[in-house]
Amino acid sequence: MNMLSPKRLLRNERGAAAVEFAIYSTAFFAMLFGGIYASVAGYTSARLHAAVESAARFRAIGTTCTDATTTQDYAATKFHNITNNSATFVSTSAACGNNVTGTINYRMDWIFVKRTVTLSAAACFPDQSATAT
Repeated sequence: MNMLSPKRLLRNERGAAAVEFAIYSTAFFAMLFGGIYASVAGYTSARLHAAVESAARFRAIGTTCTDATTTQDYAATKFHNITNNSATFVSTSAACGNNVTGTINYRMDWIFVKRTVTLSAAACFPDQSATAT
C-alpha cells in the first residue's frame, strides 16, 4: 500500500485547482446572483416610477383618469411587474396638483438570507383639465 508521508502530503498539489475553484466560485456566484437581484429591483423601481408618473399626468389632464379610483386602476395597469409582489397606488389632491404615490415590497430570497426592501415612487402634476380653474 502506498501511503503518503506527511512531507510528501504537504508537497502534493493534486486537487489544488478544485480547491481554488471552490473558493473563487463562491464569491463569483454571490456577486452574480446579487447583480441579478439588484437588476430586478432597479427594473421594478423604474416601472413603478413610470406608472406613477403616467397616472399623475393623465389625472392632471382629466380625460382618462377622472377620480382617485380610476387613477389608481390606471396606475396598476401601467405597472409591469416581473416579481410576484403587488404594488399599492394612492391618488390624492395636493398643493402641487394631482399627487400619485406607489409602493411595493420587494422580497429578496437567496438561500438563507431573506430581506424585504420597500420601493416607492411619487409624482405630482398640476391640474391641466378643462374644468380646472
